[in-house]
Amino acid sequence: MNRPGHTRITPTALHKTVETVACQAFGIPPGDASASLHDDAGKLGVDLLVRLPAPPLLALDPGGRDRPLFERADIARLKISFMGREVTGMELGRINIRLGQRRTPPGGGVGAPHNSRRSPWARPEPGKS
Repeated sequence: MNRPGHTRITPTALHKTVETVACQAFGIPPGDASASLHDDAGKLGVDLLVRLPAPPLLALDPGGRDRPLFERADIARLKISFMGREVTGMELGRINIRLGQRRTPPGGGVGAPHNSRRSPWARPEPGKS
């Protein structure tokens, strides 16, 4: 059924939607991406700041899924473009991504566990073998 009229998405809702889509595309917690939006020749231009966790130096990669950062950003850019259009109905133009580092690890500060698998070079914890 078609009815006359129009639908508008508020700038705040659009802004939060793009940030949420970016977090999903990078597989990071909500709030670790911030976006600014602008007109890109009639399309929705997006500038993103994505805060990623620093990789632990001695962590093992279970299954070799880690990709180079630029490859990961290119894949995320495609996901953001597709999901952004699906959710908002708007065509996204240029998507600029700036990568940064998350300031504190999730769940705590210094010494918080970031990987359940231990490195073979790590010292055993006191009282554990």
